[in-house]
Amino acid sequence: MDFGAAFNAMREHDQRMTREDWGREDEWVAIQWPDEDSRMRMPHLYQHLSHGGTVPWVPDQVDIFSTDWRVVV
Repeated sequence: MDFGAAFNAMREHDQRMTREDWGREDEWVAIQWPDEDSRMRMPHLYQHLSHGGTVPWVPDQVDIFSTDWRVVV
């Protein structure tokens, strides 16, 4: 799927998404929805890394134009 469909799946269905090109099932992106206890007050994308950490994530042009997005199950 393309990035637009992947983003909608994250936004509307709280799905975790990855790209085939990344080659790792344990690396994915998702939306963080803040609650009253969150430091960040606005929703944002984050990436779960293969070693277990998470970082804020902003898609680059390659990610935006790629069509190899899929849901992590």
